[in-house]
Amino acid sequence: TSPNEPGPIDEQRPEAAFNGMLAAAFDQRLGRIIYVDTAGETWGFDVCTNTWNDLNPSGTPPAESSSGLVYDVDSDRTIAIGSLIGVYDAESNEWSTAVGKGYPFGAVYDPVSGLVITTTIFDDDGLGMELWAYDVDTDTWTLVGHIAQQGDLLGYTPELDRLIIATWDNRTALVNPRSGEAT
Repeated sequence: TSPNEPGPIDEQRPEAAFNGMLAAAFDQRLGRIIYVDTAGETWGFDVCTNTWNDLNPSGTPPAESSSGLVYDVDSDRTIAIGSLIGVYDAESNEWSTAVGKGYPFGAVYDPVSGLVITTTIFDDDGLGMELWAYDVDTDTWTLVGHIAQQGDLLGYTPELDRLIIATWDNRTALVNPRSGEAT
């Protein structure tokens, strides 16, 4: 492997422009990064060989996936979350659209519950957000709780077992992903 050397000059690469995705996702089973480009094409990036591969799956992710991609370890699928939910199964190389409606303010994987966690504004006056858990296996949403601030869900810290939210008033909130309690 040669991760510090550039990939082949003539290799195909994803379109380089912002497409509404805020992140790619690392598929732990395959050991590569899954990415969707501006044309809606699904790509795999192999870190060890520093190369891109057009995966050419059947189906496409939803056109608008503003919360990016999240790899769900338990289901071994990559989830595209925005106003609609897309589910990518690398084993079958196929995208499907989930029945549930998505939420647009960030998404992370909670390894304790095995669920993807998202947030949405529940109060137009800026008083807070709802915290939702998505189970890809059953295509169901569960309301976890309410957060008194509005902000963007950035990640999960296993050391503290908390979600990290950058609030819109320039603060950081640590949120219990199962109770919604913020500190």
